[in-house]
Amino acid sequence: MRFICLFIGLFSLLFWSSCSDDDINTSGDVMLEFSVDTLRFDTVFTTVGSATRFIKVYNRNDQPIQISSIKLAERAGGNFFRLNVDGLTANEATDVNIAADDSLYIFAEVTINPDEDESISPFVIEEQIVFVTNGNTQEVQLEAWGQNANYIPNRQGGGGAVILSCDFMTETWDDPRPYVIYGVVVVDECELVLPAGTRVYVHGGLTRIFDGETLTNDGLIVVEKEGSLRTEGTKDNPVIFQGDRLEEEFQDVQGQWMGILFLSGSTGNEFRYTDIKNSIISVRADSAAQVSLYNSRLFNSAGVGLTGINADIYAENCLLYNN
Repeated sequence: MRFICLFIGLFSLLFWSSCSDDDINTSGDVMLEFSVDTLRFDTVFTTVGSATRFIKVYNRNDQPIQISSIKLAERAGGNFFRLNVDGLTANEATDVNIAADDSLYIFAEVTINPDEDESISPFVIEEQIVFVTNGNTQEVQLEAWGQNANYIPNRQGGGGAVILSCDFMTETWDDPRPYVIYGVVVVDECELVLPAGTRVYVHGGLTRIFDGETLTNDGLIVVEKEGSLRTEGTKDNPVIFQGDRLEEEFQDVQGQWMGILFLSGSTGNEFRYTDIKNSIISVRADSAAQVSLYNSRLFNSAGVGLTGINADIYAENCLLYNN
């Protein structure tokens, strides 16, 4: 009889321990880990095509967890991405379990026509996969490129900066394809020339949270002391600087990118028949910088259109409005 009681007691203890290990961890401290924080689709699309990438979602806890929701944020410009979560093809999955010290695969696919009209397919396509676990929200960024264009500094330039230098020579952006600035471009020891009809679309000027700090660090053109910028637009074929969202609803939205900044001592800067629109500050000239503008329009800025601090600015027959 004692042996039977002891056996029942041990069995009950083992059963209780097993159940305890299998209980879902509902702590508000539970956080997921990801194989990447940004999933980039860097295939060069020359025809209509798709590409698939994957991320791994890790549960580093010694108990199972349940992700209450995994879904695409479906923000503006969406419908390019599709998800497969744990074998289920859907852009939203609920109550997804991951065992203790285990992981989950999520496949993401994007389909793009790079020759589609620019007002339909953005240059830089962004989306977020949003995870909600025990009330905690986390995101993984998705990035793809929707148009054939010149990406400056490159197609992974978001959040970074590059120095454009040509050893005090001249660099001309004369490719018929548009130029898309994705990050920050610093013109130094170089004269950058933009012929008539050049289109520069800038991605950025958006607030991001990084390590608890609010940063606005993308979408900026900086001209250093030893650099200069010259545009050669005409009345019928102007040079255009604007944000990279070309859909109708973004045409007059202010603050889509940072603007153009001429640092102290930069000279020889000249705009002719140039449109600069939808930025935070269209043109800023720091101390002792020199800028000339002819027949140009600076408009739809979230801040001022044109500002100088002890700078030499000449503007002739220009329109500055809605700033």
